[in-house]
Amino acid sequence: MRYRSKAVVTVLCIVAVCALPATATSNFRIGLISPPPSRHEVHDFTQLLEENLASISLSESMLDAYRSRLDMQANIEFLKKQHQLLAEQSKDTADIDRTNTEKDYIPDPELHLIADIGYPESLSEFINELDVQVLDYIARKNNLDVMLLVSSTPFDEFYRTRLFAYTTKTQTLSRLFDRISIPSAQNEFPYEMLLECAHHISDSSYGFLLFSTTVPGSSFFCSAHEHLWSKPAVLISAQEHEIHISAAGYEPVSHNVTIQKNEIRRVTLEQIRVATLPTLLYSTLGLSSFEILPSIDGQLPYIWQEPTYPFTISVEKFGFAPYSAQVHEASPVLQLEPVPLWLTQIQDLAIGAQQEAYASLGRSLLLIGAYVVAKTLPYAFGQASALSAWDPLSTAAGALAGCSLFDTTIKLFDYYRKTQYSSR
Repeated sequence: MRYRSKAVVTVLCIVAVCALPATATSNFRIGLISPPPSRHEVHDFTQLLEENLASISLSESMLDAYRSRLDMQANIEFLKKQHQLLAEQSKDTADIDRTNTEKDYIPDPELHLIADIGYPESLSEFINELDVQVLDYIARKNNLDVMLLVSSTPFDEFYRTRLFAYTTKTQTLSRLFDRISIPSAQNEFPYEMLLECAHHISDSSYGFLLFSTTVPGSSFFCSAHEHLWSKPAVLISAQEHEIHISAAGYEPVSHNVTIQKNEIRRVTLEQIRVATLPTLLYSTLGLSSFEILPSIDGQLPYIWQEPTYPFTISVEKFGFAPYSAQVHEASPVLQLEPVPLWLTQIQDLAIGAQQEAYASLGRSLLLIGAYVVAKTLPYAFGQASALSAWDPLSTAAGALAGCSLFDTTIKLFDYYRKTQYSSR
C-alpha cells in the first residue's frame, strides 16, 4: 500500500450484533482479513492505471489522492479473490436477499469478529461514496449488520483515536468516538480500544498477539487454523495457542503461548536459514546476460552455488524484451524465458503485420500491372524498333514484380505466424 508521510495505524473490527438472542453473542468465530506479502496479481493492473493517471494533467496532490484510492481498490480486489473476504461460511446459511426491505433479516447465529491492522488509510480520514461501497460489500458478503473501524493517527506528539460505525440497514457511516491522547510507550491504545469493543459485544474473552520477526514474507498460523499471513498482530481468543511461522529458505518454527483476557502479548520468533543446494539458471534461448540483485551478474547458463531466497533476477537478450522475476521458493533448476520483443510492440503484432502484408501486396499488383503495360504497349505501334526499345523497360518491370511477389509471400507468412501466435 502507498501511504503518506505520516504513518497511520488503522484497526478494522467487523461484528454482527443486530436481531440476535442474548445467548447467541457468546458464540464467536475469529477471522482475519489480511493480504499476503506478494500482490503480483494486481501489480500490473495498478501500474497500468497509474501510467494512465500520469498522462493526465493533474497536480501532485491530486495524483497522490488518485493513487491512494487506486491502491485501496486494488487491495480490496485482491482480498476478495485471495480470501473470499473470510474463510468458510456456515453451510446451513442461505443466501439472503437484503434488497427486500419488507423481509425481516435474521443473521447467522455464528458471528464473526475480524481485526485488521493496516487497513487502507483512506477509510480512516476521507470517507466518500467509494469507501461506503467497499464497506457495504464486505458487510453484506459476510452477513454482518454493524462494522466498527478504530483508527489511531499521529497528531504532533499525540495520537488521535476515532471510532466509526457502519450499518448495512441505513448504509451510513457514523463517528462514535474522537479523542486526542498521549501515546503509551508501546503505542498499544488501538489494541486496547479493540479489546474494549470486543468485551462489550461478546461474552467471550480475547487478547492481542503481536509478532516480531526479522525475516520478510513470513507466514503465521495458529492452532485455530487461522492463516495470519504476514500481519504483525491478531485478535485471538484467551486460551493456549500453538503458533507456527514459516518462510522460504528458513526452517519452520513452532511456539506455544497462553493468552489471558485483555492481554497484549508480544512474541519474538527466531528463524534459522536452511542449507540450500546449488541452483541451475538457464534459458532455452541460449546465451543471455542476467543480473541477480544486488551484486551478481553473468551469462546463462549459470550455477549458483549458495542461492539466497527470496531474490530478484533480470535477464537481457538482443531481440527480446527485458525479463524480470522474483523467486521465493528454493528450486534446483530455474528456467528463464524472455518474451520476443515484437510481441511487446503493437506495430509488430498482427495488426502491424497485416498492414505490411497488404502494402506489399498492393505494390506487387502495381508492378505486375506496369510489367503488363510495358510488355503490350509497344505492339500498339506495330514497329520492330519500338518493340526492341521497350524490352529493357519490360524486363526491369518484370524483375521488380518478381522481387515484390517474393516479399509479399514473406509478409503473408509473417502475418499468419503472428496471428496464430497472438491468438494462442
